[in-house]
Amino acid sequence: MQDLILKLGIDWKLLLAQVVNFAILAYILQRFVFKPILATLNERQNKIKENIQLGEEIKKKLTEAEKAKAEVLKQARLDGEKIIKEAEKNASKLKEEKLQETRIESLTLISQGRAQIEKDRTTLRAELKKETGELISLAIEKSMGDIINESAQSKLKDQALAVLK
Repeated sequence: MQDLILKLGIDWKLLLAQVVNFAILAYILQRFVFKPILATLNERQNKIKENIQLGEEIKKKLTEAEKAKAEVLKQARLDGEKIIKEAEKNASKLKEEKLQETRIESLTLISQGRAQIEKDRTTLRAELKKETGELISLAIEKSMGDIINESAQSKLKDQALAVLK
């Protein structure tokens, strides 16, 4: 085998020196190049994992926020409908109250008008009787003034007025 190694031109000393140089180079690369590169790669990989987790948390929070928003909107819609129904109910009630007040006022005005008409009618009747009585008295006095005496005229006037009353 030694012959074979000599025939191939392999020098043991040189080979051993190359193996030592390779080991030193591998150590230096491992210590000063590969470790920092691997540390940087691990750090990047950890940041990527953190960002992915953060993204998932944000998605969850966004989903929860959308659910909460939908619930708030639903509740607001229900509250709005409730307020509208209550307002319509109150408006209807107020309308009925105002209508009832108007009816009462109308009836009051009608009864006051009727009372005023009756009062005016009574006043007019009294005035009419008075004027009719004066006219009858005047007519009796003029038509029978020369024919009968004053006491008979007075008696006729009283009888005519009694008939009017």
